[in-house]
Amino acid sequence: MAAFNLEDPAARSAFVEALAPVVDAPLVDRVAVDARGTRCRLRWRRDGESLSGSFEVMFFSDSARADSVRSALNVADDVGVRAPRSRWLVAFGTGAALFVTPVDGIPFAAAWIRRDRHAPPELLAEPLIALHEGSELDVPATHPLEACALTRVGGESMPNWWHAALDDLARSVPYQCAAATCHGDYGPRSVIIGRGGLAVTNWSEAGVGDPRLDVAAMSLGAHEVGEGALRGPALRAYRSERPVSPDELRWFEILVGCRRYAALKPESGAPEVPARLETWIRERTTAVSAGRSRAGTSDRPRS
Repeated sequence: MAAFNLEDPAARSAFVEALAPVVDAPLVDRVAVDARGTRCRLRWRRDGESLSGSFEVMFFSDSARADSVRSALNVADDVGVRAPRSRWLVAFGTGAALFVTPVDGIPFAAAWIRRDRHAPPELLAEPLIALHEGSELDVPATHPLEACALTRVGGESMPNWWHAALDDLARSVPYQCAAATCHGDYGPRSVIIGRGGLAVTNWSEAGVGDPRLDVAAMSLGAHEVGEGALRGPALRAYRSERPVSPDELRWFEILVGCRRYAALKPESGAPEVPARLETWIRERTTAVSAGRSRAGTSDRPRS
């Protein structure tokens, strides 16, 4: 998601100018933003009536990516997964801004850490099951080998062990499954507990894809927050409804781990994060290699 500063007066003025035709009404004040610059409150007039609303603004450098996220949010609404609702998609500069109605509550991760009774580990999987079950398509997802190759793009500066992990994945590729609407970064930090029940936030990576990537992201996120006590029950809950084999899961966990590692910023000030992530990837790479040695062959597509 592109960075954008609504607190800059010139940028804000240009943004309001682009927004007014989409709202189809004159804006009567400048955009008021919160400290993060991602939420704003608008006031406008329509048919003599003064209206207002609070919105989360998601900025994208690629308008196609913004449209993909909007489509995913609409699908989530259709299948009963509570999420921010898409309101307006505004072309802005070379990119786009997506306005959504925010949902508020306590992050599942925080509730789990304090052992809130409203955050049993199995509950973490429920929105993901509903999203994948309700949106599965009759077309295949991106082939895992292609997903692996795409992960390597731009990773020339990554350490040798990172490239070795992706090399190992290419030698034991799982079958190509049906595509579904995917969240893209699902986990206990993207699920919140509010008055209306569970809701899912942080949809900036959403789109149509391989649902096993979402499962692997949930696995990694649950491990980071609660290790096996959260990860195990959440995975069992998901896999009881949508089977994913242990070998498949490890394969996609490595892929998600490599993508997460490549996205880490050196200035994040948390050197223990990449170290833990490296351990996660290496442990699973060893398990995948051992499984391949026992089987004597790569995974075969299911008939």
